[in-house]
Amino acid sequence: MCHHQHPTWKYNFKVNHLLTQKTISGQAIEFYSPHYPSTEKDKDYTEGTLYVTLKDSKQSADEVVRNGLEFVFALNNRVNFPIDLTKLESPPGWLPMIKFSGSGYDSITHNNPDNIPDLWSKYQKLIGDNHPQLLRSVQWFMRAIKSEDAIDKFINCWITFNMLYGWLTTVRGEDHNNGIKALLGMGIPRLKVQREIIAEQKAILTAISQMTLVGRDDGKDRGQCLALALSNTEPKEILFAAIDAIGILRHNIFHGIIKDRSNEAERCIWFLLHLDAEIIKHQLCRI
Repeated sequence: MCHHQHPTWKYNFKVNHLLTQKTISGQAIEFYSPHYPSTEKDKDYTEGTLYVTLKDSKQSADEVVRNGLEFVFALNNRVNFPIDLTKLESPPGWLPMIKFSGSGYDSITHNNPDNIPDLWSKYQKLIGDNHPQLLRSVQWFMRAIKSEDAIDKFINCWITFNMLYGWLTTVRGEDHNNGIKALLGMGIPRLKVQREIIAEQKAILTAISQMTLVGRDDGKDRGQCLALALSNTEPKEILFAAIDAIGILRHNIFHGIIKDRSNEAERCIWFLLHLDAEIIKHQLCRI
């Protein structure tokens, strides 16, 4: 390991119920699943080693590592994974050993593990440099990831989206539609990523398009608008129509217009998490 000007810690970590198909190596992190592809109990995990360097020694390295690992794995897979964390090496004068553990989900094959080293590097820049707007968005995103109640999860997803909207767009006032389109253009500029979101969330978007979602002010049925968008091939228009439809659902959930609020909130969660994650990832790549 290279020498660092700031204090550096070394950790072992174990992510339960996450399967990684190959060894992933980066400058500060390396991990793999020793029993892949087994999903047997006590064999369905990813383990590895990482280094973390802190510019501000007042920060807790334990919390930085735990929060950072939860964050970078959540960005790709959009669930909260249980993590065991053991400190191996500390700078002189720091306590050498601490262990965290958690509980969680069924086995999941890691989605796009190759970008974890870069995400981990960007995360260290995020906490070390001055990026308050992005950091606040990340904090709300992780609240959504960790929420277990469907309505709480939906609310935190929506707040994350609005934090990103307020930060990344210059559109203000009543021009809400152009503001969302501007956010999609700035937040998810790559057509490939837009199409991937739509492909993965197609069943959810189709289900929402079959609902009656009439706006109070204009009488327009956003479900029909989404159905029409899905029949076209322009990804940004589909994403816009989906957000517009979920906006009506949000109003109905918040104001008690629908009876089964938890079911309707859960219907929207995974699309919003995917959208928020991709916008955050793109902003991380820019720091």
